Amino acid sequence: MEERVPLKTVLDADKIVRHETERKTITQLIKVVAYRSESCLASIVEPFFARHDDEARAFLKAVFRLPGDIIPDPERQELRVRLYGLANNRSQQALIALCECLNTQQAIYPGTALRLIFEAIQSH
Repeated sequence: MEERVPLKTVLDADKIVRHETERKTITQLIKVVAYRSESCLASIVEPFFARHDDEARAFLKAVFRLPGDIIPDPERQELRVRLYGLANNRSQQALIALCECLNTQQAIYPGTALRLIFEAIQSH
């Protein structure tokens, strides 16, 4: 018995679904952009950690999971992102530095006129 069966013997040609190369390319592009963005953020906080790259990326994973608040303030044209702090002082200082650096970029939230403001709130 043959282990491989040609797909055209099972389905009609018009029923065969082929993955689009464009979709795969877009997916790969998103992964590359996300990795480069994470690398850029890691370079900001690396000085706070002894094992620079490993600890910086682990720190960022923790930051991405932090609870927080998103507070729009249309009158001041701000979108405030409050991140509730981390357990140890070194990580908290890295979070504060990251927020300060991001705030210097004066980024505007897409589709609005609101400037993003990042804050690290002490959890204890």
